[in-house]
Amino acid sequence: MNASMKEELQRLLAHLESPNLEGGHTELLNGSVVCESGILRVTDPKAGGRHASVVSTAQVRIIVNGQEAVQPVEVRQADRLEVRILHDKAYELTVADDAMRVYLHVFTENMYERRLADCGPTFFYVPQSELVPLADKGTIAAQVRQELQAIAIISPIEEEALQEALHAPFSTAVVVAAGKPAKLGRDGYIETMFPHATEQLIADWQRKVDYRDHGLIPSVAGGETIAIVHKAVPGAPGVDLFGREVPPPPVSDVQVELRRNVRMDDTGRVIAQKAGRPSLTGDAVKIFDIQTVHIVEGDVDLTVGNVLFNGDVLIKGDVQEGMRVEATGNITVLGNAFSAVLVSCQHVYIHGHATKSQVYGGRLGLLYSKAYELIGKIMAQYDSLEKETKAAHEMAAKKGLHVTIGQIASLLIENRHPGLHGVIGEFSELIASAGAMIPLEFKLLVRMLRLFGNKELLERINNWNDVQKIHDYLQLSKVQIENSVFEESDIVVSFANLSRLETNGSLVVTGQGLLNCQVTVNKNCLFKSPDSSIKGGRIVAKGRIHAFEAGTPFGRSTYLEVGESVKLNKAEGVIIKVGDRVVQIPDERHDLYFSLDKQGNLHQEKNRHRERRA
Repeated sequence: MNASMKEELQRLLAHLESPNLEGGHTELLNGSVVCESGILRVTDPKAGGRHASVVSTAQVRIIVNGQEAVQPVEVRQADRLEVRILHDKAYELTVADDAMRVYLHVFTENMYERRLADCGPTFFYVPQSELVPLADKGTIAAQVRQELQAIAIISPIEEEALQEALHAPFSTAVVVAAGKPAKLGRDGYIETMFPHATEQLIADWQRKVDYRDHGLIPSVAGGETIAIVHKAVPGAPGVDLFGREVPPPPVSDVQVELRRNVRMDDTGRVIAQKAGRPSLTGDAVKIFDIQTVHIVEGDVDLTVGNVLFNGDVLIKGDVQEGMRVEATGNITVLGNAFSAVLVSCQHVYIHGHATKSQVYGGRLGLLYSKAYELIGKIMAQYDSLEKETKAAHEMAAKKGLHVTIGQIASLLIENRHPGLHGVIGEFSELIASAGAMIPLEFKLLVRMLRLFGNKELLERINNWNDVQKIHDYLQLSKVQIENSVFEESDIVVSFANLSRLETNGSLVVTGQGLLNCQVTVNKNCLFKSPDSSIKGGRIVAKGRIHAFEAGTPFGRSTYLEVGESVKLNKAEGVIIKVGDRVVQIPDERHDLYFSLDKQGNLHQEKNRHRERRA
């Protein structure tokens, strides 16, 4: 039984109980309660009749002599009766967490006034209420203003927004008061006066620009402005709803390092000191320089010899079998590379094909990344070794044993840390392979670590300062790498066959694609031609692989591994790994897109945006 039916039944019972029916007319003997215009009047009984009773309801509370009539209560004419009508909430004010906005949420369905309904004499009074739509909403507006003032909001009220909320045909929330937000500043930034090398070269090659006719890679003359370093502009504080100051977000200037071939004036203009290719590298610290360009007019072969150059290298012919080209700047090959090795600290551009070759872009960044990983492994084992050696040395001293620190360390390496030799050996090989690219400090670290491979020298150590010196040098080398974040460098090639390609940036393939290649990139592997394909080999990209066609029904499967996503127009005989999820595609399938969702689950959908020519 619902509340309204229960109330109606109670009224009916009271009506049946109150009158005496004689001779076809009614004589009232019991007491009664009358409600008129919201006021209750009590009449006492006559001739020994019973007193009338009242009771509260969910919407109307009746107070008899200061006590609510939760249960039926007899009332007398002398009693003091109060009526309290409960209204549904018409609005709600909410202050945002940042104290910058206050929202008024008006409940349109509750925009009415509840009034006590009139009723005639009744023996058992159960109050009834009626709803009357509000003709004037000014009362609610006044309540809103009063409540905002009560919570100490000093920002001016948006009267237009307040009226909009009150008169909206549906429930809504609007901002009726707002603080003054802090004015955002601007971080410092660099405005370059030269195009990004990779973007420019790809655009030129797609327009079939012939560099043999076009001349050198675009360069600047001495005295030209190559960039402008703009200073950070601080913001201005704001004020929240309560009058408190809101500080602007901090801003930071660009950290810039100038090499000897450039200078910067008081206005932030970076000016070339000599002719050459403008170079901007680095991440945390931006490094400006002018790269000298070494030009090989024809092929790099036995008559020319290997090319090792501190700057850019431009080769107008091919790099022939067995030859090596190393550069601290970009390497640009307008021909092909055959069974060659190309190592660059920055970008590598091969206009033609790379066959049975090794191509390394951003080599210094790759070396530092691997060195950082190995130093971390060495430090983890070294710290553990140092603690164990100290503990064992103290125990030996207490027992009167005369052993050196080195003898204990040697024994611990042999029994508990045999892997230390392997990690140190791998680090030593890495530094040796870097040649002149790696700083002298890392070569000195290698010499210090060789101590652990010489048991006789190690066992002579009996001074904790020597132990600490090695630890400090490891830490110094790690910090040096952390402070030397290198710009991501790209490899751009038309076609590669049976080659190894590695870079700390992206691989961009402009022509036929890749055939049985081993590829490792820190960013993306992207294909520009709709006729390109990936057949065989292994491609590992920390970012994305977006290609047109991958795999072949013959031979070994093509392996693609990514950290973000794979997008293919056509695939057959392909193994795809996204994160730690693996999917195999043995048969031909079209329009594929694989990625990981926020929970780390493999998400597959139709590739609605087929790769097109860039």
